[in-house]
Amino acid sequence: MTALETYLIGEPEVDDETVPVPENLEQADWQVRKIARLRRMMDENEAIAFAEIGRIREWLAEENCKLARRASFFEDALRGFHRHLLEFDAKRKTVNLPAGTLRARQHPAKVDVIDAEVFVRWAMAERPALVRTRHEPDKTAIKQMLAVGPSGGDYGQVLVDPTSGEEVPGVVLVEGATSFTVDAEIRGVSA
Repeated sequence: MTALETYLIGEPEVDDETVPVPENLEQADWQVRKIARLRRMMDENEAIAFAEIGRIREWLAEENCKLARRASFFEDALRGFHRHLLEFDAKRKTVNLPAGTLRARQHPAKVDVIDAEVFVRWAMAERPALVRTRHEPDKTAIKQMLAVGPSGGDYGQVLVDPTSGEEVPGVVLVEGATSFTVDAEIRGVSA
């Protein structure tokens, strides 16, 4: 850390566990610079760790790729063996061996819609029962089209239809909370 940085950050005796609430803007600014410095240190740690993790993952992927390729040869051979057993005895769907189990399962046929737009167009004209419609509240439209009522509910402000004044059931307006964050990215000053 340079002398200027030491001067700008200032290192008063502060126990990290009991940081005092700032009494003025200068103290608040010092704490923001301190946060920026700590976050940069965390970013540096992450960069070092991710570089190492990347190297380890690359090594892992290469080694496991070799092993998976070798294992697939054995799996292919065992599939052929099991298929051969099933030709002679259709009940041998499960073969228990001391080192493991061979299993053959017939999965049910499944529908795969390859062009949903074409299918839906056809189904709407010919067989509407093959298409389902999902209805869900449009929260943006609700907020724009309904008004806040005169009374509050258990969970928020009751909304009313502005044309009729009728309370709208099943919906309330919940006021947004205030959140506090610290943006500690100080440009031009490294802490």
